[in-house]
Amino acid sequence: MTEPTGYSPDQALARDLLVTSLSGASLCWARVHGYIAEGLPEEIRAEGIHIQDRSVWTINLADITDAVTELIEHPDLVAAPGAISDGRTLPYVAASLAAARQQELRRVVDLDTADADYSATESHELIADVVFQLAATGEVVR
Repeated sequence: MTEPTGYSPDQALARDLLVTSLSGASLCWARVHGYIAEGLPEEIRAEGIHIQDRSVWTINLADITDAVTELIEHPDLVAAPGAISDGRTLPYVAASLAAARQQELRRVVDLDTADADYSATESHELIADVVFQLAATGEVVR
């Protein structure tokens, strides 16, 4: 996959979050029917279906960026009731995303995972999955 050019830092990070989630982080709750990960920022998108409730979703970079903003600003309001078993998850994801935005990071792999209870790969997949869930369903569902 090529490094995107002409993307703002937020768009580049959103694209990388989408690609990371589509590479395995989100596949336990969603079935992806198709996606476009190369091209202009307005062309990047994914579509699929929620495995349990069969709802159809389509997301783009704006949806991912909006989910990042919502997680940073209101991490306590984004989860479905009883969906998150570890109360540290959403504050960790929110803090990681806030730091990424402040530092204008463009790639998930550049997120600092030093304080995580997970390996770097697990941490990156967790962050991408949480963002993806919120963008696709309007809430964190697992």
